[in-house]
Parts: sequence; C-alpha cells; structure tokens
Amino acid sequence: MNDSVFRLTPQDLRSQQFGRTFRGYDPKEDDEALRRAADELDTLRRDQVKLEERIRSMTDQLQSFQERERAMNE
Repeated sequence: MNDSVFRLTPQDLRSQQFGRTFRGYDPKEDDEALRRAADELDTLRRDQVKLEERIRSMTDQLQSFQERERAMNE
C-alpha cells in the first residue's frame, strides 16, 4: 500500500496483529507499525497547528468586522 495514500486510523492500531517468529513477535513488523503511527501523528500535529493558526486569523477578522459594525451603528 502506498504510504502517501494510506491514512492510519485508531482502529488500525487497535486491530494491528504482529506476526510471530520462533522467539516472539517480528521486530520488523513492530518497527513498521510504530513508524506508521508516528508518521500519522506528525501529520495530525502539523494539521492541528495549521488549523489553530486559521482559527486565530478568522477570530481576528471577526473582531475587526464586529468593531466596524459597532462603529457603523453608532
């Protein structure tokens, strides 16, 4: 599956099953699952920062419009 298209979900993590080797879990599968989870969290954090910036900008713009409206009503 292409990593640029795949989006990891909480359900993916909950249902993740690791293959067993002679001495336990396959460390390569563990590492890959953890890498995918970390990559997705990084993406979510970047998206969150962008959205927070957008909210601040829109809040500032709304305040400006409200001030204009008050001035026009006076």
